[in-house]
Amino acid sequence: MSCDCTPADSNHFGRVLKGCAVIEGPLFEASISYNGTKATFTTPHISSVIIELQAPLMEGTFMHNGGWVKTARRARKGEIPKSFKGTVWCLYLGHWKPGAMVLTMAAFEHEFLLILGLSTRVSGAYERIGSLYSLSRYWAKGTAEILKKAPVQQVSIV
Repeated sequence: MSCDCTPADSNHFGRVLKGCAVIEGPLFEASISYNGTKATFTTPHISSVIIELQAPLMEGTFMHNGGWVKTARRARKGEIPKSFKGTVWCLYLGHWKPGAMVLTMAAFEHEFLLILGLSTRVSGAYERIGSLYSLSRYWAKGTAEILKKAPVQQVSIV
């Protein structure tokens, strides 16, 4: 939908000083379980999928839709990650089913999601805490069930 980004220095592929991306897609809630180094998420149709993390996580409690929600946020410098459970949001980016690949891979679909926590800096926005790339026909069936009910929303990611 839209994107605005300010690099921290002259390296346009390096650190970002500030930015926001507005993306539209199916968004659904999931439960996160974090043990200090590894995170998994679970929904009624998908169990214990490992999240590829961008940084260590910390627990945060934020106001969301009129109530307090325990969610994940990226750890700040000097914070020591601890185990916790909470809520994250999964933004479905799409899937790809290979056409002509090795026979053993032909029945699999590639699923792509961003895993989001509520923003600590911008009210109503999300921050990316991880991503998910799955190569599992069983996981894809669970995703299909969730996507039938997931509302398509515009999501601001900061």
